[in-house]
Amino acid sequence: MGTIDYIRDFNLERTNWVLYVKILSLWNHLAVNNGEPTTMILCDENRCRIDARVPSRNYLYNFRSTLREGTWYYMADLLLKRATSTTKYSSFIYEIKFIWPTTMWRVSPRSTQISLQVIHSDEVEYEPDTYVNDKLNVVGIISSVSTFARFPYVYREGETDYEARYVKFTIRDNLITTCVAKGRACELFLIKFYRRIGLVTYNFEPIVAVVRFWRVHDFKGSNALFSEDGCSKLLIDPLFPDYDLQTYIGWNAYGDDEVVDGKIDYTFSDVHPRKTRWFVFVKLLRLWNWPPNYDGEEPTMILADEKGNKIDANSPLHVKKEVLISTLKEGQWYLLSHFEVAVANPLDRFSNHPLYRIKHASTVEKQFVVDAMGIIEAVSPIGKIPWSCDEFEKKWYKKISEINFKMEPVMIILRFWKMSEFQGNPCLISVGGCSKVYIDPNFRGLDKNTYLRNFAGSDDEDDDIFMETVESNF
Repeated sequence: MGTIDYIRDFNLERTNWVLYVKILSLWNHLAVNNGEPTTMILCDENRCRIDARVPSRNYLYNFRSTLREGTWYYMADLLLKRATSTTKYSSFIYEIKFIWPTTMWRVSPRSTQISLQVIHSDEVEYEPDTYVNDKLNVVGIISSVSTFARFPYVYREGETDYEARYVKFTIRDNLITTCVAKGRACELFLIKFYRRIGLVTYNFEPIVAVVRFWRVHDFKGSNALFSEDGCSKLLIDPLFPDYDLQTYIGWNAYGDDEVVDGKIDYTFSDVHPRKTRWFVFVKLLRLWNWPPNYDGEEPTMILADEKGNKIDANSPLHVKKEVLISTLKEGQWYLLSHFEVAVANPLDRFSNHPLYRIKHASTVEKQFVVDAMGIIEAVSPIGKIPWSCDEFEKKWYKKISEINFKMEPVMIILRFWKMSEFQGNPCLISVGGCSKVYIDPNFRGLDKNTYLRNFAGSDDEDDDIFMETVESNF
């Protein structure tokens, strides 16, 4: 069959692309007399998404009648073009347009991973520009439902105000997300929700909602998720493969001050290998190796508890974790329960207490990763070592190439770097997958201007290099 391509490799220099794709959403399919093309959101085995449009015309192969949501296909002979359509449904820079020889043949599932790619409430509220062209997925427990309402709407003769109808509901996943279902989505939500609470067996237990392919939009001065005609989906108490609905409800059915089985106030200083039933509030500081780049690679995390204690965590490959890992977000707090505590391998340790002095680091301290903050003093020419410096190189030269850059001090924060030696001197060295670089960051709780002023007023060049802890949400 030859080489199979991936969406992330797409470019306009080639035309003979062959790939496996899954249809995530499909609408305007086989529409009659409206002239609109069938539109799809596709993803590949790496969960990368792209828009695809199928114009109403004849094709070499009669594949259109076989298209189904949730099904995998072998796709070939497609036309790749820049995403210039008025409405975009994914953030990818290209889109697929079907031409006469394009073919799609149904195949067996190519991946067992669920392609939810869930985001969290704070991203909807504070980072809408990041997802301006994306259709988003959010999971949460329904916490409120408004009465039926209508948007101000002027419709033409012969039309109705069907699309002006809407219902607002909120879902909770530690934080609250406002969702607005309008038109057809409004009707579907009301039917599904009232059908669920109208069951004879319903006893006021939490109800989970999954909204798929909704767009961030302003609603009464705040950001909310709006349904989009055609592509948006709404699921009530869904049954996804490997999705443990009851466990999810258990994690989110309790407030921060409530008690699970009598105790959730453990910290990492309490845990030991003789017990597995622990409940610890943790913040996810770093997640890497997900999705795995090769067989045998395990997702790896650095977690911190409420007292600042850090610990390494990994999820073995035999554990069914697709939904769990895909819903995790760096910087968020979680209730971690039912885990095993093992003795750490000294060769693979990343976490420990955060404060160290680089110049006098002990052999034990050099096993862990640390955070550092400072002003960039000098940048050497690019050398050759066995790992990549692309991230720093791109961010640094992007910063100094800005039109308004006037040689002012440039602040840098290094997260999860290891203390080591380089050419006989103590230094910080990046760790593959784990380390992060921030240049002139804007973190909540970090007063960058004050820090720069304090730096400008200090002329002591002989001070030790040291780590500084910043109370923030980054």
